[in-house]
Amino acid sequence: MRLFMAIDLDPNIRRAVEKIQRQIEEPGLNVVRPENLHLTLKFLGEMEDVKVEGIIKQLEEVKMQPFEVEYSGIGAFPSLDYIRVIWIGINGEGLQELAGKVRNALSEYPDDHPFSAHLTIARVKHRPQRLGDNLQKLADVKIGKQLVSEFKLKKSTLTPQGPVYEDVKVFKLGADES
Repeated sequence: MRLFMAIDLDPNIRRAVEKIQRQIEEPGLNVVRPENLHLTLKFLGEMEDVKVEGIIKQLEEVKMQPFEVEYSGIGAFPSLDYIRVIWIGINGEGLQELAGKVRNALSEYPDDHPFSAHLTIARVKHRPQRLGDNLQKLADVKIGKQLVSEFKLKKSTLTPQGPVYEDVKVFKLGADES
């Protein structure tokens, strides 16, 4: 099964992101479906079913207090000159800490991508002409803040209509830190 750890968006942030997606939507863009918007902490990829219980046990050791993140600014990977992915920036000291703890707990499963705090909102199939201008107009957009009180182990099933995500396990923050 294909697994990753993520933080889901609260409904107010999700609605605000949907408004941004509508502002940039053009032919050539695949916007992320609202129900699939999430912040990835670590991607595991294909894992054998027998490893899931061990992964859950390791993630249950991640302890920290809830924290706040702020969604603001829009950008692109790898750059605004060559856009493949459009993202919204995410700030919050606790976010780096949580990502680090999740990655340390699962260090036996290497991740080729260093953690980058961002929310993918669209992918580019072929670059629309006005895309760069639209993104520059939104560069300093303020989306809002969210309290992060949990993270999830998620399963991703790839379908012809796009990925379908299911929660495997929810991990609540706020337990005593050790």
